[in-house]
Amino acid sequence: MNKGIGQYKQIGVETALVNASPHRLIQMLYEGALTQLANAKGAIQNDQIELLSVSIKKTSNILIGLEEGLDLEKGGEIASNLQALYRFLQTELIAAQSTQSVEKIDAMISVLVELKSAWDAIEPGKISDETISSDKT
Repeated sequence: MNKGIGQYKQIGVETALVNASPHRLIQMLYEGALTQLANAKGAIQNDQIELLSVSIKKTSNILIGLEEGLDLEKGGEIASNLQALYRFLQTELIAAQSTQSVEKIDAMISVLVELKSAWDAIEPGKISDETISSDKT
């Protein structure tokens, strides 16, 4: 029964990915990272090393996806700053896993909540590539 539920959920996720706008895909990545960090925090608190490892790996993959989605040429300074931030979060992720630091996980959650809130505030289609790349003040 659980296997069937898992497969059903996977189909739902795949359908959402196929039908999602680029804006929504980024939202989904942020949501996934926040979910995995919450799982990692719980794993630390409950001494579940295997779950911690899985959650850290998934979060890392999401951060890689966010970084790979950046267009440094069109995104200018904003994209460069996001790239640096995603790389910093990767470093913190490794440190959080090796030290089993709930505080580091909480700090990463705070950063990603802020990023997601900013992203959510952007109306899809309201900002063109030209607007983003010319905002280099």
